Amino acid sequence: MHAVGVIALSLRDVAWHPSDRLVEQVHAVLRKALQAAVREEVLQRNVAKLQRVGGVQQAVTPKTRRSHRTVPLIEICSEGLRSHKRQQAKERLLG
Repeated sequence: MHAVGVIALSLRDVAWHPSDRLVEQVHAVLRKALQAAVREEVLQRNVAKLQRVGGVQQAVTPKTRRSHRTVPLIEICSEGLRSHKRQQAKERLLG
């Protein structure tokens, strides 16, 4: 199974309030998987690379419309993200 698939499966078991350490670990695994995809020429570049802003790593909105990219995901990842989005919506309604 691909690393991304393993992460998607793992996220289903998380209580939707992951610790800071878990987020760091998931980020490290994703970073390595994306770097490997770039190295193996599956991707041209790592479009999910975080930037350091004010000493904190965070996603930065692209400056131009042409800078936006779509990243293909395998179905298990897409379903994991959809499931997470549904769970967040439920929590917001209850919250």
